[in-house]
Amino acid sequence: MKFLQSERETLIGFVKNAVDYCENIESGNSKAANLAEKRNNKIVAQLGDFSTDFLKPLLSYPSNSVRFVAAAHLMKTEVRDDAAKVLHNLARCPSGLMALSARAILDIYSNVS
Repeated sequence: MKFLQSERETLIGFVKNAVDYCENIESGNSKAANLAEKRNNKIVAQLGDFSTDFLKPLLSYPSNSVRFVAAAHLMKTEVRDDAAKVLHNLARCPSGLMALSARAILDIYSNVS
């Protein structure tokens, strides 16, 4: 896989976009959140077959935002069980949009065979 930028720059970009996405969702700035999500969708698309290998280590990243966004993307892959564990942990938070979103993603994928 040839990156348009270095793997490190790609990682930094993904992390920044994940944090921006979650912060903007929490603050109610959906326009900025959508932009951050589009940027990460583009990164994942550019990674192609390498995206799972790139995202899986982020399931243990220190930031809840990064773990959440990586897990959401990985629910469509062969490491879905690992991603679901992360989302279950995030869904246990008593409040916040991330917890609600984690529950929603788990509900969506529980209905997919």
